[in-house]
Amino acid sequence: LRAFRTLKGVQLPRRWPLGQRLPELKQKQIFPTGAEAKTPKAEARGGWLDYSDDAIWAMQPDSTIPRWHWTNIEHGCPIHGKEIYRERAYYPWSMDSSFPWRWKIRCPVGNEEYPSNDFAQGDMTSGEFPDDGIGGACLYEGQQYGFIAELCQFYCRRMMMVTPSCAAAYVSTGDRRYAHKALVALCRLAEEYAYLATMTQHRHRNRVSQVERFGQGLFAEGPCLGSSGFNTYPIEQPGQLIS
Repeated sequence: LRAFRTLKGVQLPRRWPLGQRLPELKQKQIFPTGAEAKTPKAEARGGWLDYSDDAIWAMQPDSTIPRWHWTNIEHGCPIHGKEIYRERAYYPWSMDSSFPWRWKIRCPVGNEEYPSNDFAQGDMTSGEFPDDGIGGACLYEGQQYGFIAELCQFYCRRMMMVTPSCAAAYVSTGDRRYAHKALVALCRLAEEYAYLATMTQHRHRNRVSQVERFGQGLFAEGPCLGSSGFNTYPIEQPGQLIS
């Protein structure tokens, strides 16, 4: 396939420059071999080391809180409606990634924050746009807005960054404190998803047939394991984040 040739007057292979060999751009091995773990070059510089074990543990939201990838796709914002999609069609809401979580999502048009209640402090009902994270999102003028649910999904993905980041920092520095932080995060995820393994009503459902009709089923028999829940988050997502 790499040999220069012509086919019906067409120069092959079809790569630029035509009929010429490519210069060799790769000068060294670019994939990790594990040798860098034995000879770390960098020094530990804070990052996740600045967070206590308790803080990392608290980063994972409770599994009883719903997780949505949207707030309200059809209606957008309670005040500004579909105008929030004017500048950014996908995921237009602004979310603060600093910890401790504030549980506030910001409209890109008016910069107002939702929900109106202070969920982080245990306030579930105050204001015009309350969202308790449990009762099916904020209900406003007949429409549901999943402020807490989208924030929960966002925070869960932030939690997924801890272990890969700490593992990479350990490889580059050799500082075992990073490995310890990674283990704290993994233990927290294991605890939370073990809860999902036993409380099947809190797992993601795509259709009515996935709901157990005769009591709680075995975790291994869950119809949605192939695309959500325990398999998707702690196994696939960290690998995706690394890549």
